[in-house]
Amino acid sequence: MEEQKAVCRRCNRRAKVSEFVLDHVYKMMVCDYCVKERKNHDMIHSQLKTQKDAKLKEKEAAKEKPAGWDQDDEYLEKMHKQKMKKMAIIENVTGDRTRYKCPKCSYSFTHGTYSKTPLRCPYCDTQIRV
Repeated sequence: MEEQKAVCRRCNRRAKVSEFVLDHVYKMMVCDYCVKERKNHDMIHSQLKTQKDAKLKEKEAAKEKPAGWDQDDEYLEKMHKQKMKKMAIIENVTGDRTRYKCPKCSYSFTHGTYSKTPLRCPYCDTQIRV
């Protein structure tokens, strides 16, 4: 006995009913051909994207690093970035008030330079280093 055939709602091809699959991207029942076509397209698209990303990274790396750049310079740059993250950002608001941004939690508040208040961050209780 011959198996029944149905028409795919996406590509309008006739296929056996057992070949239909519920696809999560199309959100409907589609034939095997449509699923294979989508997977191939996704794979090719992702490969092209990774190639473009790799080329961009190479260009950026070539621009940033001067001649004589070595592993020691890489290490020093990494340590400098970490140190800058830990430093507090201080802006002068008025004569005796400064805006202080906590290096731990990034909470912004005003700090009295003469009165030295508050002594700690009101949000995370980290000691203020001015």
